[in-house]
This record gives sequence, structure tokens and C-alpha cells, in this order.
Amino acid sequence: MSAMFKNTDKEDSTMTAYLKDYSRMEDESDFQPSKFEVIPMLVNGVVDKINQAKDAQDCGNLAAKGFYLGRATAIIDALRNTLDASDDNQTARDVDNIYSHVDLCLQASVEKGDYHYMNEALEIMEGIANTWEPISMAMPMGPQAYGNEMHMS
Repeated sequence: MSAMFKNTDKEDSTMTAYLKDYSRMEDESDFQPSKFEVIPMLVNGVVDKINQAKDAQDCGNLAAKGFYLGRATAIIDALRNTLDASDDNQTARDVDNIYSHVDLCLQASVEKGDYHYMNEALEIMEGIANTWEPISMAMPMGPQAYGNEMHMS
């Protein structure tokens, strides 16, 4: 049995090479995307979840509709958490109000059971997604693109 655990020099060098590769992968996984990368993904996630909720309602699956609207609401909460809540940031307050309105539309769509509120929320979020797309495409991406102040916390 002890022969099973015996290492030769060749096995030691192979093991060392694997450990170095693993360490390098860990270093690369420390990458934190910038807000310019994350926010468009989150916005598109809300759009996807609303569309999935509409599809679920079309099929009469109200449990799935509620599930997807809950996911959309959670993503909106994550988007709101990315905003700078300082008193002098009017733009952030305005965007927060938009997200709040979308959230209220999603809640109303659950209570009323019609498409009007989901369509309104979807229209707003698609507008935001369309606004973010050229911005995110124009920004350099990756860990070296911005200083620490631009990274998600």
C-alpha cells in the first residue's frame, strides 16, 4: 500500500507544474468586472426574466410567472445597489426612481394579472438596455481598464 503513495522525481515535477497552473487560474479568477460590464448584464437579465414571466402567463403557469417576476425584482434590487446614493447625485436618484417604478409595475402585474404592467416594465428596461449597449461597447474591458473606484464591491 505504501508504494501507492511513493512519488518519483518525475511525478514531483508534474505535480509542481499542475500546482503552478492551478495558482495561475486562481490569480486570473480574482478578476472583478467593472460596472460597465456588470450593469448591462443585469439589465438584460431583467428583460429576460420579464419575457419569461410573460411566456409563463401565456401558458397559464402563474407559479412560473411569479418565480420569474421575483427574479426580475431581485436583479432590479442589485441594480439599485450599484447606484451612488450620495445626496448630491441627482442622476443616481433619478435612476433609482426609474428602478422603483419598474419594481412597482412588476408588483402590479402580479396583483392585476394582466400584461399592461409587465409591458410597461419591459419597455422601460429595454430602453435602459439599449442605452447601455453603446456605452458598454465603447468602454475598454478587463481588470486593467479602470481603477479600483470603478470595480464592483
